[in-house]
Amino acid sequence: MNTVDFKKDSVIKSSGFQDQAKEPADAVTINLKSSSSNLTSANPSPPIKSMVEPNYLSFEQLKSHNIIYPFSENTKMVDQYRELRTSLLELYGNKNKITMVCSVLPGGGSTHVAVNLAAAFAFDEMKTALLMDCNLRNSALAERLYVDADAGLTDFLHEEVMGIDNIIYPTGIARLRLIPTGKSTNIAPEHFTSNRMRDLLDLLKDRYQDRYIFLDAPPLTYSADAKILAGLCDHILLVVPYGRVLESQLEATLNVIGKDKIAGVILNQ
Repeated sequence: MNTVDFKKDSVIKSSGFQDQAKEPADAVTINLKSSSSNLTSANPSPPIKSMVEPNYLSFEQLKSHNIIYPFSENTKMVDQYRELRTSLLELYGNKNKITMVCSVLPGGGSTHVAVNLAAAFAFDEMKTALLMDCNLRNSALAERLYVDADAGLTDFLHEEVMGIDNIIYPTGIARLRLIPTGKSTNIAPEHFTSNRMRDLLDLLKDRYQDRYIFLDAPPLTYSADAKILAGLCDHILLVVPYGRVLESQLEATLNVIGKDKIAGVILNQ
């Protein structure tokens, strides 16, 4: 399938690969909007320096769930996500952003992309990343990151949990935090349009100046949730499973959510 091109876009292409450790290949083609913003460096803020990780995940645990880490033998995959991170930072300028990662179809690999992109941002000691699992019917982040959660997003939106500290969990990866879906998945899409959801995102964005937030959303063509969440985020990364989506289907999906927020289209093989 051809990559969808946007006007004034910069194109980054990478091909498939396999490494010596036989980790699953993660081949993507990326279209990212170009930005003329200049990046400025800043010293890490005290809150980031003081973030404590109770228990770090082992390399074997990370490898078993196909999560990148700085010393991974799968260097091509690591470099690929670093390249994606760099391109997004150019798009973001000097501001932290909320980015939704979603697939066109179920099983398209959006969770895989979201967790590895967040991990790549967390490589940098001057940045912190937060993953929010918004895929209420098919949540996977807590299991993938070995997080045993007592409460999460839905509990907060139902006002069963009042403080956001009670729904943010360390992941075993330095500077990477997770908000899982929560105990109850019986929640109407309208909850995502509530003031409580908007206030939560604003607070998370403002808490750390160098925090980058990634929403793992359900497939756009199968859920009203994703369409609502698209209106709450700053940018959208659309994951397209290679060989399973027609260009006409992709164009129709882009027309539904609008191309103005699309940061890139990732062909996931």
